[in-house]
Amino acid sequence: MSEDKEIFWLHIKKNAGSSVRNILRPVYSEDERFHCPQCFIMAEKKYWNDILNNYKTPLGTYQFKRMLFARDFLYSPQEFDRLFKFAISRNPIDRSKSMFFYLFKRQINKKYFFTTSKALPNLFSNFLDCIEESRISLSNANPHGIHFQTHTAEMHPDISDEYGKPLINKIWRSDRLTKFISEIEEIAGFKAGKNLPHINKSQKNNFNLNNSHLNKLYDLYGNDFDIYENAS
Repeated sequence: MSEDKEIFWLHIKKNAGSSVRNILRPVYSEDERFHCPQCFIMAEKKYWNDILNNYKTPLGTYQFKRMLFARDFLYSPQEFDRLFKFAISRNPIDRSKSMFFYLFKRQINKKYFFTTSKALPNLFSNFLDCIEESRISLSNANPHGIHFQTHTAEMHPDISDEYGKPLINKIWRSDRLTKFISEIEEIAGFKAGKNLPHINKSQKNNFNLNNSHLNKLYDLYGNDFDIYENAS
């Protein structure tokens, strides 16, 4: 793979991450992310992309501005310009449901045990309230923890500079992964990994959102809806 086609994937949580890791496995260097994750100064440069994609990596005021962090602290201007920087966008409605089932699993199981799935709309409302509380907090960890905040973060700030200008070369939609595979293979000159696509098991627990849910989602993820609609 030539230098001018080196890739940089910004993983937006709950946006087909498992599938994209499989696709990129031949050219994406995965670091140990769970037991003893490294920091940037300890690791070879080839792992920096994966370290940045690990929500456990503390970035201070750049926690939700990761492309800006990469530009300002990780790479020289020449290196950053040479990288082919991309991300995957998912319909924010589908993404929010995936977040919900992933982050509220214990509460959902409890609701199923004591009541029925009819409890899900009210629990989803509580979930959206938690996102709203996190957004107005000045802390990366409170009130609901960094795991919650990074997995429910907006996509737009993460891919843009301090003025809102995109720092990314291309965005593909998660429902067009076949298109993504053919194009990224050509760009980076490799053959995609196997075992595709990843099946999101949470979709079996689907339910309808009401107008209140939708209105709040548009308030919380308005820019992300635009990103999805304009993605390849």
